Amino acid sequence: MPDPERPPDRFDAALRLAVVRSERVRAAVLSSLLGGMSLIVGGIWLATADDFAALSAHAGRRYLSMVVILGGALYELIWCRILARFEAAGRRPSAWLMGANAAVEVSIPTLAIGVFTTFVPPPEALIAPPSYGYLIFVALTILQLDPRISLWAGALAAAQYSGLALYHADAIAAHPGSLLGVMPAYHIRSLFFALGGVCAALVARELRRRVVASITSVQERERVLDLFGQHVSPQVARALLAGEPAQASREVVVLFLDVRGFTAFSAARRPDAVVAYLDALLGPLMNTIRAHRGVVDKLLGDGFMAVFGAPEPDPDAAPNAVRAARAMLAQVDALVAGGLPPTRVGIGIHKGPAVAGLIGSGRRREYTVIGDTVNLAARVEGACKALDAALLVTEAVWRALPPAERVGERLPQTPIRGRGPVTLYRLTPGG
Repeated sequence: MPDPERPPDRFDAALRLAVVRSERVRAAVLSSLLGGMSLIVGGIWLATADDFAALSAHAGRRYLSMVVILGGALYELIWCRILARFEAAGRRPSAWLMGANAAVEVSIPTLAIGVFTTFVPPPEALIAPPSYGYLIFVALTILQLDPRISLWAGALAAAQYSGLALYHADAIAAHPGSLLGVMPAYHIRSLFFALGGVCAALVARELRRRVVASITSVQERERVLDLFGQHVSPQVARALLAGEPAQASREVVVLFLDVRGFTAFSAARRPDAVVAYLDALLGPLMNTIRAHRGVVDKLLGDGFMAVFGAPEPDPDAAPNAVRAARAMLAQVDALVAGGLPPTRVGIGIHKGPAVAGLIGSGRRREYTVIGDTVNLAARVEGACKALDAALLVTEAVWRALPPAERVGERLPQTPIRGRGPVTLYRLTPGG
């Protein structure tokens, strides 16, 4: 059974990068907070100078705490720069380095408490505000998404705090009749620091599991989309993965392309040569369809059917289809000039309503468009040969074009099998 906290190898790099970025942001925030805190503490010390002078003969030493805080800010800034290098290299610091960083950070409150003990009684220094820093640094280890670091930081905070209490045991014993003189009270306080590490570890573990699940889900979706997109268009793949309705009626533009004389061409060549020819021809043409927001619905052996306006609506479906057709005709000429066998294609385009969605039942379903619009577009393409035209469109397409792109001629009413006479326009390929 896979470990929910350990991502598959192919996702490990993404997780490493996410953790390093999170740690770098944490270090930058800490550096800013500590720098700002030193200014605030300095202001407080200046404002309360008389109070501290009355409290201790060594009140001036309180300014050493600012040095400790500023040192912490400088350290976090350096750590942030180190992490930036790891991020640029796509690597994560080792567990030992991360653990050493946690040890340094947890030691900042210890140093601050040590400074406090030089100008106030140690029992009071042990419960002064710097002791709150332990929980802050332990809590922030959550962002490293490593429960071991959180446990280590919590244990180290507890050990350092208890060590300080034991070191000043005589001073603590000098306060009988007060909670400040009860040694177990300090050990209980250190226990809370350790428990804070346990809580942080549990949260880090849960966050790591969710981050792994999120990265896995996103990259698995991208993998499926990439794999699925090799069989259908990326637009269709995205629509299906997003839960596109099974079927929907919409206005679409349908384009059919057919290679002229393909039967005679293929009869005179080996099958592998025919396949290589189709790959060299249809591959670039289908890319042109996609570049104009079209979808190659299906391959038809020596041609294909493309749809504009589905599955994603496109108000410029007709102009995009005509632009794609003209670009493909120019592309065929360029391919032939580049060594492709002499090739002619016919393209027919029609605009109208159709049903788009998943068609079929059981285990075999296909995303496609069906309706009379598709049938008429196929018939228009078939008329290209009889009319010696490379690009024919119906009147619905012609009317949907911008005036500047209506470059072509209106043909006499053309009989279309199953439809009767239809008005067609022969467009100029380079128009």
